[in-house]
Amino acid sequence: MIFRSALCIALLHTLPASSQSLSAADVLAQVDQKVARANEYQQLLNDPDPARSMAAMEIMLGSGDATLERMALDYGLYSPNPVVRRTALDAFFSAQPTLGIYLTQAEGEKNRKWDYHATRGKGSVLEDGRIFYSTQIGKYKEDKNCYTRFENDDCRVRVSDTEVGITIWGNWHSLTLNDQGQLVGSGAFPHSNKPVKTSIQIGN
Repeated sequence: MIFRSALCIALLHTLPASSQSLSAADVLAQVDQKVARANEYQQLLNDPDPARSMAAMEIMLGSGDATLERMALDYGLYSPNPVVRRTALDAFFSAQPTLGIYLTQAEGEKNRKWDYHATRGKGSVLEDGRIFYSTQIGKYKEDKNCYTRFENDDCRVRVSDTEVGITIWGNWHSLTLNDQGQLVGSGAFPHSNKPVKTSIQIGN
């Protein structure tokens, strides 16, 4: 019995590796399938009929498929159409994302409490002098027309066709979407004589 068991184990170890792993042809077939699928969805988003293109984006944004949602979001964020961008931004904030926010002092400005406010606001000062901190967005409140803080019902973000407003440590910052998928702008900051620059990366 011991000999038969050992023989079975030896035979298992001599099976060709291809029976337990994908061949190059299998991988290539799956790659082609994925690329073809992505191209099909991209064609829907690029439909020359704006109504159909918008409908495709909205359906993909609400599909529950992370890959399709990201594809539709990036399409919307980089669109030259302000209505399409607004739709994509609303979808982005509705998902209650965690934002990574960068703050930069105006040129020549030396805020004596820059580090203090960064630490107090649960942020950190980077080597290049910028402040970085993250914050999670809460739910949308119809009666306030804004996305709230995650911790309470205070307004955190307001979206319009022309800009995004966000409160950062008690001050509203006015931001617009640039060609790199970033929300950029400025706002007031404690003990600063000039507005600080604000940047939030959204697009891939």
